[in-house]
Amino acid sequence: MKNINLLIKELLKTGSEHPCVEFKHNNSDPQMIGEYISALSNTAALEGKPYAYVVWGIEDDSHEVVGTVFNYRTKKGEGNEDLEPWLRRLSSDNANFEFAETEVDGKHIIVLIIYKAIGKTVTFKKIEYIRIGSHKKKLKDNPSVEAKLWQQINSSKFEELPALEDATVDDVLNWLDYTSYFDMSGIAVPGESSNILHYMVEDRIIAKQDNGLFTITNLGALLFAKKLEQFPSLARKRIRVIQYENDTRLNILRQDTGVKGYASGFEGLVKYISGLLPSKSTIESPIRKDKTIYPIVALRELIANALIHQDLSITGAGPTIEIFSSRIEITNPGTPLVNVNRIIDNPPRSRNEIMAGLMRRLGICEELGTGWDRVATYCEEYC
Repeated sequence: MKNINLLIKELLKTGSEHPCVEFKHNNSDPQMIGEYISALSNTAALEGKPYAYVVWGIEDDSHEVVGTVFNYRTKKGEGNEDLEPWLRRLSSDNANFEFAETEVDGKHIIVLIIYKAIGKTVTFKKIEYIRIGSHKKKLKDNPSVEAKLWQQINSSKFEELPALEDATVDDVLNWLDYTSYFDMSGIAVPGESSNILHYMVEDRIIAKQDNGLFTITNLGALLFAKKLEQFPSLARKRIRVIQYENDTRLNILRQDTGVKGYASGFEGLVKYISGLLPSKSTIESPIRKDKTIYPIVALRELIANALIHQDLSITGAGPTIEIFSSRIEITNPGTPLVNVNRIIDNPPRSRNEIMAGLMRRLGICEELGTGWDRVATYCEEYC
């Protein structure tokens, strides 16, 4: 995390009982630090916060900046092992943390940034800890809290995880196509950047960080990135369009990979695909119209379905649209949520509910379970 001074400035505004922040002066007992990594990581997950912090050099009660003599680089764990590798060795494999240091008013400050628990609880020496009030407790001794924590961990959504952290206001406005977001939402673009950001925070496109900067979420980047390749963790989820010479995959006529996010680039994608398809001219009244061999309404429905129902946790793969001389194949990563033999009469289910809900509001999908009927009806109409 960058801008540690901004982070400390914001943390100093928190109350002494904040569950995700612990202030220390010089206490650097290795066992204590390990237990706090577990406790605060689990507490961050429980509270729905991306991070928790231990800050050395701040008086706990008064929040006075006093500085610290603690040096995590020279500190040793048990057996004279360097502190950081010792902590990582004894913590569970999902423990994610980093040390940072700075000076505030000429005084040395150390910050331990602890990421929230993902996938399972974080342990230290195979013991789970949690923060209750200002006290660190063993999780197993608090079964009601443990149940709530697991509920939070199991409900963690890929869409809300960070695609880019420490973004400034200018970064957000430059990297995301916010005008498309407002146009598709039917809202006039606000004149003030603070109001633009407010809408985007509410829709979980971005999130406000503890240091005053912003996180662009996976949801925001996937739907509204101006260039998805700028987000390394999502670059392989760009849409690929491949056109073949005939009904085999031997000879490729052209292939392209999408640049924009799914929502901001959706209309352009549909137009691009329709331009590759055979069409015939028809006379309707005095007007001559070109009609593609495949119904565009059905293509829109199937493409939107592939985007929404892909398994986003699968890395290195994204939706693919393959155009053959006699068919189109639209595929996405993951297995169907329902039995493919019951797709016609099953109630609708969304794998990525946050993304599906926003894309419904934007008019890209409808989440009513009638998509298959629409596809079948239009395909029959087009013979």
